[in-house]
Amino acid sequence: MKEIVKARGHILSETVSLPLVVSDDIQAIDSAGAVRTMMQSIGVWDDVMRVVDSKKTRGRRRRTRGKGVRQAIGPLIVVSNDERIGKAARNLPGVEVVTVDSLGAEMLAPGTHPGRLTIWSESALKLLGGPTGEPE
Repeated sequence: MKEIVKARGHILSETVSLPLVVSDDIQAIDSAGAVRTMMQSIGVWDDVMRVVDSKKTRGRRRRTRGKGVRQAIGPLIVVSNDERIGKAARNLPGVEVVTVDSLGAEMLAPGTHPGRLTIWSESALKLLGGPTGEPE
């Protein structure tokens, strides 16, 4: 699984094991600085910095049609209940926050390329019936 994520271009530290499951406390994070600290502690902050460096400006007619900037895709944070983390993480480039109810295939495999780096909360995996428990 880690090879697929790295093949897509994501940067992970060697200590990261996938799937990334964190506690439900991340749903209540209310500042971008706290999201940054959380990502540094789990070892995915380098991937956010990769997105910052990937911003490229396109030329000519694309700019006038609103398609002038191309940017890489960063980590996806999946939660069961978006208390405040959605507003906190929207200032970080490439980072998206989504609830389990609105999770789709395009978010997990943007551009039909599987292997997006995804951070799951415990309750989100329980709702899906993932490795931490059965569906409720």
